[in-house]
Amino acid sequence: MLSEILEKATVPFSQAHTSAGLTGCAQMVNTMRGKFRITSTPGIGTLVSILLPISANRAKPS
Repeated sequence: MLSEILEKATVPFSQAHTSAGLTGCAQMVNTMRGKFRITSTPGIGTLVSILLPISANRAKPS
């Protein structure tokens, strides 16, 4: 993915030619206080990373 496209990949209504799904995913991850990152090397590939926090108060399995 070219750097010009990568910069706009999660901007709503941009001309980045990326799926609107990336914008929705980034917004959901941000709402959940997570981290959403896209890295890309042209000719090699693109990596989308999503990190979500785990609550210390989560229910324990019975």
